[in-house]
Amino acid sequence: MILFPELAYHDKYDQYFKSVSKDKIIVFGSVYIENFNYTVVYINNEKILVKKVFCSPVEPAIRYLENVDVKMFLKEYLKEHTFKLKNKKFIVLNCAEYYKVAYYIARDNKLSKNLFGFLVPCANNNVNVFFDESVALHNHNENIYSFVINSVATYKGEKYS
Repeated sequence: MILFPELAYHDKYDQYFKSVSKDKIIVFGSVYIENFNYTVVYINNEKILVKKVFCSPVEPAIRYLENVDVKMFLKEYLKEHTFKLKNKKFIVLNCAEYYKVAYYIARDNKLSKNLFGFLVPCANNNVNVFFDESVALHNHNENIYSFVINSVATYKGEKYS
């Protein structure tokens, strides 16, 4: 498994990551395509784009997304965020998606069955949000893992993602 932070994607590595993803899962961050943020996943020599459903209020895509609640996400969108590799289930959640739904997945016996872990690319200047969420989630289900990678940039001397 290889995991990059949100917005790390660059198309010049497509063929390489496709070619080395046999029996592997690679989450190459995300990329904006026509106003939407897509998480880039390579698995078994295939590239899959997963549309981010929950955005932070500062993301440009927030203006274009439909309003989705947690129940709707779990019913209609979770499947496209779910990947199987070597009889293990992984759920790829991009940043705010983890914050919104991972806790509910972890507490649901059906949804968390055979779940090895969450793969979470992020870009957020407040990393404690993800630490706190991970603690709450794993207090209820200690049998799954959260792999969260975050990038924090600075702009004019201030933390900015």
